[in-house]
Amino acid sequence: MKKIKVYVASPCFNKEEKEKLEMYEKYWAKYENYEFYFPFKQKVPNAWKYTESQWAKRVFKADIKAIKKCKEVWVLNYGLYSDSGTAWEAGYAYGLGKKVKNFLVNKEEDIYSLMLINGSSEIIDFGCLYKQK
Repeated sequence: MKKIKVYVASPCFNKEEKEKLEMYEKYWAKYENYEFYFPFKQKVPNAWKYTESQWAKRVFKADIKAIKKCKEVWVLNYGLYSDSGTAWEAGYAYGLGKKVKNFLVNKEEDIYSLMLINGSSEIIDFGCLYKQK
């Protein structure tokens, strides 16, 4: 059986976000029918040879390529102003007709971007205050 390719869009800038992302990665490892792509784990070969701008463009292109190859994009959503890059990845995937699953992960946040919420084919509440009606 061919595995479903999933691109995991998530901020990964502070300790909490990194820990949660690692926790979900371990949790999802049991999903044998899925193959996950975690952008934060990807490395640009010979990155030190490039300027910051050149490196950023390579990362951007690699992420676009990965989103195009995947069937689904799973978003870790920390609230209204979670991360512009994560929101962009979800919007791009939606525009390509990909299935977008939105995982609400911030227990303290009860306001979410209407664009991320309405651009999702599925919303999974991981203990948040938001409940879709």
